[in-house]
Amino acid sequence: MLLALLLALAAHPDSVSSTHIEVSGARARLQLRSEERTFLEALPVDRDGDGRLDAAELRAGAWTLADYAASRYHLAPLVAGQPREWLEGRFVDARAIEPGAGILAGRRSIELAFEFELPPGCDGLRVRSELFVEANPLHRDQCEIVWNGALPATKLLWSEAPEWTFRALSSERPNVVLDFVGLGLQHILTGYDHLAFLLALVVASRGLRGLVGVVTSFTLAHSLSLAAASLGWVVPPARAVEVGIALTIVFVALRNVLDDRPRRLWPEAFAFGLVHGLGFAGALSQTLSAQTQKLKALFGFNAGVEIGQLAVVLAVVGVLALVRPPGPGLEPVRVAPRWVRVPVSCAVALAGCYWVVSRAL
Repeated sequence: MLLALLLALAAHPDSVSSTHIEVSGARARLQLRSEERTFLEALPVDRDGDGRLDAAELRAGAWTLADYAASRYHLAPLVAGQPREWLEGRFVDARAIEPGAGILAGRRSIELAFEFELPPGCDGLRVRSELFVEANPLHRDQCEIVWNGALPATKLLWSEAPEWTFRALSSERPNVVLDFVGLGLQHILTGYDHLAFLLALVVASRGLRGLVGVVTSFTLAHSLSLAAASLGWVVPPARAVEVGIALTIVFVALRNVLDDRPRRLWPEAFAFGLVHGLGFAGALSQTLSAQTQKLKALFGFNAGVEIGQLAVVLAVVGVLALVRPPGPGLEPVRVAPRWVRVPVSCAVALAGCYWVVSRAL
């Protein structure tokens, strides 16, 4: 059952976009940016099927992209605090953004621009996003509004919270840190490859003290690499990172099966945690690229990942405590008994092999 779940949810849920809305007087300009592959998963605009829109394909498919975005992303003015009808925007431009440095490395994006006319007395906006939910129900859009030069306000929109009512005269602003804590939580709890890696480490740990060392090492390592990638100090190829994550899962799980002797796991957790941190950075790339408060956002995202990770580890340890027979048993230094450790590790190894092949291809 575990293997079936992992295989069914094999894709890494990093479908994200960012929207920047700038209001200047009676006009609003909306710029929507998302990874190219996210658009291609939803729309048949890649004529030659090479996974990339060349200049001719982008020109030919620009209106298809624009029509799709206009049907899934809605903007309505507030007048005297009350929302009016959804506005019809004017499509301005579609352009490809080549891979940049840092966490954007290897991730080509498409940006669409629209302009809207706002009615007299407009004092806010109602925003609703239904982008890409048919291809990925977990898609997130990080929306940012700049109202007549004021400090930006941001809000994370996704299927569970698709709307945002922004009132320009209100001093209340969404909390960037809390928004990104939620994003980090969602990413780790739906990041099945990261969870599989954690599971393999937990079941192999030598008692609770060893487990604390493993979790601490993994946390420190992926926090370091996430920060380094976010600041542009390292520029890893996105596909290599995803394949590398899958290989770490296979290595740890197979070692649990083939060499089941108790061992010090924290060096593995630290070394492989560096690779997983680069994967976290890749998932954060689009939302952070348009975020003006990057350090706060990065802190919140990392905190959310840690909270989710700790909750998962505690849940697994609780389940293992229930299935372990009372008394000292035959393996007093192991968190999980062998009859649990080996089957779980085999299932994780098979899932990891699947991820290696699917991501490499």
